[in-house]
Amino acid sequence: MSLTTNEIWWAFGLASGVLTVFGFLLVLSLVSNQRKVLRAQKEKLEKAARLEKVLQEMPRHILVAQESERKRIAGDLHDSVLQALTGTRLKLDTLNLKLREKSVNSEKELQEISDAIKDSISEIRGIVEGLRPKLLDDYGLEPALKHLCREVERKSGINIVIYSDELPQLSPDFEVGLYRIIQEALNNIEKHALASRARIDLKRIAEGFQVVVADNGRGFGLKSVAPQSMGLNIMRERVRILGGTVEVQSQPGQGTSVTIRIPSHLNEAADR
Repeated sequence: MSLTTNEIWWAFGLASGVLTVFGFLLVLSLVSNQRKVLRAQKEKLEKAARLEKVLQEMPRHILVAQESERKRIAGDLHDSVLQALTGTRLKLDTLNLKLREKSVNSEKELQEISDAIKDSISEIRGIVEGLRPKLLDDYGLEPALKHLCREVERKSGINIVIYSDELPQLSPDFEVGLYRIIQEALNNIEKHALASRARIDLKRIAEGFQVVVADNGRGFGLKSVAPQSMGLNIMRERVRILGGTVEVQSQPGQGTSVTIRIPSHLNEAADR
């Protein structure tokens, strides 16, 4: 039985239609699968991004927790140990007055005890100040930094000058972070630089906030492994957490300059 021309064209059209539908369904399936693959990849990327963000935030959370613990310890030392030692010293001073006419030896021994307790009180005050500067909580960054400079001057004999623009209102976390960065810089100068002078400049710049800590010490080669490396790494990590950058300039015999820049959108305080 032979097919007519119309029948052949009808069969051909039907086959073409079936193939077209099949091809369309195949394309839809491929597109659907591709979308699933892209969705899975997107979810993996989002998960990786969230994990990366958590890892980036982790040092900040650790430092915040550390500062919180330091504040608690400082408060405990101030409220208990310091008050107890101060009370003991007052009692010994009173006893010393009563025994002064009766026993010279007892008077000398009691005076030695009183002096020892006085030294202990002074030392613990220093520890408390190092753990959490009370000036920072009570009066803000600039007074705390000036006090820090005077203390380093007293211990090391290094002449330190500090220049500061009028500072904006800063968040407590930012103030603590910046204080620790400058404290670490001064610690490096005191321990390693063999400097006689140092200078700290704090100022507002177009992109945010800048701090320069410079000294006239022995300096070091930037490619060498210097004793300051650990301190500089600590500074870099603290600055990175604040979203900033650190630039170190130094040459043997030419002193050292550390420039820190931090974006302004990270240092404005919502409320203090």
